[in-house]
Amino acid sequence: MSLPYTTWKIGEVEHKLRLTTRQAVAVEEKLGVNLLKVFMPRQDEDFPLPPLKVMLVVIHGALQKFEHGVTLDDVYDMHDDYVDAGGDQTSLLTDVIIPLFENSGFMPRQKETTDDQATLTTVK
Repeated sequence: MSLPYTTWKIGEVEHKLRLTTRQAVAVEEKLGVNLLKVFMPRQDEDFPLPPLKVMLVVIHGALQKFEHGVTLDDVYDMHDDYVDAGGDQTSLLTDVIIPLFENSGFMPRQKETTDDQATLTTVK
């Protein structure tokens, strides 16, 4: 069973992220678009990397459940710390945003393979 939140690790500090329904609606209102559209590539793009501002607004909303009161300026500073610790925008998307969307019910969660399933697959 997975945790009810996604973790954004910056150096030695872990921040808990969870987009509640209330926060997801607030973020959509701020962005003016459905959150899943953030990942839809335009015709001229192969890889839909959302703008950094969009990802940080999503993170700001997701921090409110467990770290209520964190401001968007705080999130900008956190991102600077994340970059200083070796993070980058692509990693932010793949390691934080996508797991956050899975954990918050926007995307199906990755299914974990059990040992029995692995054995059955190997035996076939």
